[in-house]
Amino acid sequence: MKNQDQQKLFEYHKIFSDQIVFSYKGLFDKHIRFVFGNHIETVLSLFPIARERIFRIFIELTQNISFYSIEKNPHAKAHEAGIGTVLIKEYDDFFLLITGNVAQPEDATAVVDKINKINSLTRENLRKFKREKRKLPRGLHGAAHIGLIQSALISGYELKSEKTDVENGMSYLTISVRINKSM
Repeated sequence: MKNQDQQKLFEYHKIFSDQIVFSYKGLFDKHIRFVFGNHIETVLSLFPIARERIFRIFIELTQNISFYSIEKNPHAKAHEAGIGTVLIKEYDDFFLLITGNVAQPEDATAVVDKINKINSLTRENLRKFKREKRKLPRGLHGAAHIGLIQSALISGYELKSEKTDVENGMSYLTISVRINKSM
């Protein structure tokens, strides 16, 4: 590793050391999601209500990485094994779960648009929307963003998303969800 790479790693460490409960960048397949999901449940054992919500949202959003990330591990057996980043940050009254991955611009736009739609709905209308989406046939990328709808219902807060243009005409998609420590 070159000295410049070491400095970059140290800068990364400084940026992400405050309030971080969990961080990972790498492959997300069903095995990794299971292992890290169990780890998150252990790390957050002092917050049983938040722990359950974070675990469920973690599974939903990391499936999103698996589906939409254009970065793939060529050695992974599953075609639904994308590469991305997950952070869980702790604040006084809540946790913030943040995911990010490189995606096709049209996929990132579709996810951001879907999140905007989800955020525009009342809780009751969100439940109705979820029931409508469940009736649709499963497409290439899962069942019509039901995981995003479920994440909003579980957290009780709006989902935050951002699409940033990156090199080679791709986009970086970030999704964050707030989860209260207690009810």
